[in-house]
Amino acid sequence: MADMSKYHEFIKKVSEEISKLKETYPQLKEFSIDKHTDIKNLKMSYDYHTHKSERSGGWTAAVPNPDYDGIWFYIDLHDREGRATLSN
Repeated sequence: MADMSKYHEFIKKVSEEISKLKETYPQLKEFSIDKHTDIKNLKMSYDYHTHKSERSGGWTAAVPNPDYDGIWFYIDLHDREGRATLSN
């Protein structure tokens, strides 16, 4: 198994950089590293001012859809085949 520490450090650093943007972007004001980042499982997810999709199919139907003043993102590190996160 590969040394996972570099991946854990990457997710941690990205979440810290996003957290620094809270002062500039009101859409990120509720972002919390503790709440929205799962360093162990190499994932990060955040939504602000979103709504359920009006579509019934496709991947956008299953994820939060941002309002005009909102944001949604999901970041995860996974193997090249897309089967699972690297930490599994």
